[in-house]
Amino acid sequence: MKPVSLSLQVPEGVSRLSEAPASLAEGATSLDLRGNYIGAEGLREVAAALVTNEQRARAVEEQRVRAIEEGFSPLHLEAAYGREGIVRQLLQNNADIAARNNYGDSPLHMAARNGHEGVVRLLLQNNADIAARNEVGRSSLHWAARNGHEGVVRLLLENNANIAAMDEEGSSPLHLAAWNGHWRAVRLLLQNNADIAARDNGGDSPLHVAAANGHEATVHLLLANNADIAAMDDDGYSPLHWAAENGHEAASGFIRAALQEFHKLPGELGDGHMPAPTPPFALHLRCNSMRQP
Repeated sequence: MKPVSLSLQVPEGVSRLSEAPASLAEGATSLDLRGNYIGAEGLREVAAALVTNEQRARAVEEQRVRAIEEGFSPLHLEAAYGREGIVRQLLQNNADIAARNNYGDSPLHMAARNGHEGVVRLLLQNNADIAARNEVGRSSLHWAARNGHEGVVRLLLENNANIAAMDEEGSSPLHLAAWNGHWRAVRLLLQNNADIAARDNGGDSPLHVAAANGHEATVHLLLANNADIAAMDDDGYSPLHWAAENGHEAASGFIRAALQEFHKLPGELGDGHMPAPTPPFALHLRCNSMRQP
């Protein structure tokens, strides 16, 4: 979504049109101008540029209308695009820092979601509610962690954001960072005592979701921080089950090596094949239904 005010870049051909000789205004055709000024090809370029600009302007207007319909205030939009100076001006003119869009997101949510550290700091200095949740229970820290914005995660934690907050699906900021493989954000959260054993509503830990999505570096980091390698979720899946079922060989390798090292390989058969979790794979193929945060 683009902000309400967006200055369109004018292609070179259009700017040249303003320099055309008076004969153009007096009704001269492109044929008259071929040897005189920009020529027929130049006029075609100008026409194409004008059409492109018209399309851009129409798209901007459509996005503006949609933003209004979805409850985005000017402060939401400027925070989302990281325009710190305009955000400051809006706040000085009493913009509602607590405004919510139709999804329950505040301007702080939008700035954190898009990684705009300066805007996040400015909003916090103006008493934005760091604990505010949107309609699915996500805080600004959830959004920053989900999208891997390490600087914003650090800033929010320094301002006492709740590192243990759970959204409606039971996901913590650590779950969301692990799901998307943002290992630096995962490391920062762990350094600030995030619960590595936390379970979401399906019983999945951060290691489960990292393994399910094949994020090798995140899996390695979680294992190095003593994540429970043998933990089973509510459907009887271990992190290794998830990694293997979804075809993530590297992540499976990390987990299998760690399991063998600590003699925790759960239920492995004598021939070395992985057992089916309980209930069997055929009864609940969740590999395509694990919620995307």
